[in-house]
Amino acid sequence: MTRDFLNALSADGVIIVGGGSGTLSEICAAYMYKKPMVAIRNTGGAADKFIDGYVDHRKNVKIIGVDTAKDAVKKIVELITA
Repeated sequence: MTRDFLNALSADGVIIVGGGSGTLSEICAAYMYKKPMVAIRNTGGAADKFIDGYVDHRKNVKIIGVDTAKDAVKKIVELITA
């Protein structure tokens, strides 16, 4: 669990690709600290579950969906430099 929180909280933004329970805990950590997040569509798991939505009712951070890795990098850079 420590690794998941270190990964999420040391980043300026998070790109989500697929993922199981470890990815889910990273998403939750980033969400609690309002880190910008982008998820790549059709990669399965946690990425597809939360794409273009929120983790919970608080609506801390909308997880933006993109189609490619190139689009993910472009969008996350845009979000963290805005």
